Amino acid sequence: MTSIGLVGTGYWAEMIHAPSIAALEGVELRGIWGRNLAERDRIAASAGLHAFDSFEELVEACDIVDLAVPPAVQVGLAVTAAEAGRHLLLEKPMALTVPEAQRVDAALARSGVAAVVFLTRLFEPVRSAWLREQARAGHTSGHVEWISAALTEGSPYADSAWRREGGALWDVGPHIVSQLVAVLGPVANVSVSSHDPVGMTRFSLLHQDGAMSTVNVTVHGDPAHKTETFEFSGPQGHVRSPDVPLDFPGSFSVALATLMEQVGRGTPVADADYSTHANVVLTAVLSTIEALIHEGRRDTFVPVESAA
Repeated sequence: MTSIGLVGTGYWAEMIHAPSIAALEGVELRGIWGRNLAERDRIAASAGLHAFDSFEELVEACDIVDLAVPPAVQVGLAVTAAEAGRHLLLEKPMALTVPEAQRVDAALARSGVAAVVFLTRLFEPVRSAWLREQARAGHTSGHVEWISAALTEGSPYADSAWRREGGALWDVGPHIVSQLVAVLGPVANVSVSSHDPVGMTRFSLLHQDGAMSTVNVTVHGDPAHKTETFEFSGPQGHVRSPDVPLDFPGSFSVALATLMEQVGRGTPVADADYSTHANVVLTAVLSTIEALIHEGRRDTFVPVESAA
């Protein structure tokens, strides 16, 4: 029986991570720890879990550490857990800067433990199958229209400090870029057309093989008009992403199964889109876009910050 310790007391940890782990066969949700002790105790009592007194105690008691915490917090905890020989299920974004992302990746490389970064769409069965199909189609362009209400009043994430600070780029940017990369390949250059902190951000990606993709994204949208539409075009024509509800618990189950498969083989995967190394590169793409936004540079393509 594989034991898992859950770290985090927010909405995502309580509503997706905890029940998804509890529903899986062959794993034991050993308990929960979080910085908010009152919420830790409430969730533990509600779900019948042990409330760990410290992160170190949780790490000692578990085979896998499941992190559902803000990215700035996740980095240090991930390094500590990896150095203790614990496998990791990480949330997106893995980190908010390239050096911090490299720090996590290096800790995993030193320890030899396995890790998966939970980018939901890469594990959701319908969406992931569609992405694999499009990757084989030879598309040369892509467009994303992503209107989220994550920071609109009434959302369970509306008071999330890191989301408010990072905005759409860091909240849903990892989902967008990871899917574009899965179909069109690695990103070489980026450009920002416009940026409204409480409205739409528009940027473009020039992929290494010459494909081009454009993105319109906001996390302040009207809940009645939410969309996350991907369109790809190429020699075989034009396609649009399937309009089906995403199964978040199912996605989490697939992500955890993927991690446990690596643990069982004893061979961590270093080159998949969900790997920590791939997420260092993803962080570099988003960091370069962020720099262009802060500098006020518009409509100019620049190389992606080095993630070597």
